[in-house]
Amino acid sequence: FYALAYFYFQTSFKKQQALLIAREEKLNEENIALRAQINPHFLYNTLDMLYAKALVKDKELSDGILLLSDVMRYSIKPQDGCKLVNLAEEIEHLQNVIEINSLRFGHSIYIEFSQSGEIGVTTIVPLVLITLVENVFKYGELNDPACPARIHLNITGDIITFSTYNKKRNGPKEISGGIGLQNARKRLDRAYGSQYALEITHEVETFQVILAIYHDK
Repeated sequence: FYALAYFYFQTSFKKQQALLIAREEKLNEENIALRAQINPHFLYNTLDMLYAKALVKDKELSDGILLLSDVMRYSIKPQDGCKLVNLAEEIEHLQNVIEINSLRFGHSIYIEFSQSGEIGVTTIVPLVLITLVENVFKYGELNDPACPARIHLNITGDIITFSTYNKKRNGPKEISGGIGLQNARKRLDRAYGSQYALEITHEVETFQVILAIYHDK
């Protein structure tokens, strides 16, 4: 009797804990969604105003504001964790991120982006490739022309391969404010299950990431 009673109370307690955690997660998601509805409206209007003012004074500055606005719209818009986007759209915003960072550093960084294969109607989970590229800018040494950062995308049949390679930066690093590699892996898990591989290689002076995704056409 006591063993059954103990088992019952333990099971009931665990269920209550699970319900409380689920409610808390739901509230957090609702709060995040609410902020996503309010903040972008203010930010977009502000960026539009800054773009209009900068356009008549500094073409490069106005172009940078426009790129930033586009990246923010893509990054902040509500996304289902497993919802896929066209690969061409992800690449467009990936290139915007590269261009914005080039503007930030006065075009004094060395980074090579290349792609091969036919994109077609290929889809991908959003923001993962951009996260890998942001990691290069946060932690990479990009001022050495002898060792530029390299980003390559290849589509061969049913396989998407994306790789980044960079020299590690000495000294202080940027504070990370993105979703990070761990969250990127979680999103890949949800979207692809066992149909992907993410390999991260730390060397003494270099850092490399290779992502391979199997996709259905």
